[in-house]
Amino acid sequence: MELIKTISLKEVDSTNRYLSEYKGLEGELMTIVTADYQTLGKGQGNASWESEKKKNLLFSIKLRPKRIPIERGFSILQAHSLAIYDVLKELIKDVTIKWPNDIYYRSKKISGTLTETKISGREISSFILGTGVNINQRLFLSQAPNPVSLYQIIGKRTSRKALLNKIIKRLCSYLELLEDGQFERIDSLYFNALFHRDGIFTYEDSGGRFKAVIQEIKPSGHIILKRENGILSEYESKQVKFIIED
Repeated sequence: MELIKTISLKEVDSTNRYLSEYKGLEGELMTIVTADYQTLGKGQGNASWESEKKKNLLFSIKLRPKRIPIERGFSILQAHSLAIYDVLKELIKDVTIKWPNDIYYRSKKISGTLTETKISGREISSFILGTGVNINQRLFLSQAPNPVSLYQIIGKRTSRKALLNKIIKRLCSYLELLEDGQFERIDSLYFNALFHRDGIFTYEDSGGRFKAVIQEIKPSGHIILKRENGILSEYESKQVKFIIED
């Protein structure tokens, strides 16, 4: 059995959907599906992910993690976010991780990830990460509020394959740390890379807008915001919105 199995597709509706229904041989560590184009690529919520054919990096990874308990599932997403963050940071400055899993260049989104998790007993049996990284697209036409590509930042093309190989290499290193039980180290690296980590910024929840600082990211993945009046508020993903101000 291969340690890492890679499947390359020209076109698919969704790499996540393809991988979740895949019945063929899988990699012992991970199975990766890449696509030149997705007809039903998804962003957060009901949003679509805009990507021209053969321009960007579109891939899903199926992991079968070892010795990672259910309550530490968010650590896998942290590791994946850190891998993308590390690789992009080698090419451009001002890169951060916007909680929980977007990668930002300044106030613009360059990458996003959706996840699917399957549980067996008290451990995670499989974990699918579906990711888009804007690489060589020069113009975005959708209603997405703040996309940016690597090409728009550095003004030249980048190899999608080379970038993916670097991301996978970094992810494997972080997975080794997790399987060794070094969750706190991943927590620290992730927190230090956060968008809006330092300073007071504007957020919005069901009660309206407010200003706060990021106090903590819990092992569950919940964010703790400390408001100007000192009150601590805890949120799951999608319960609070970052108000992006250029």
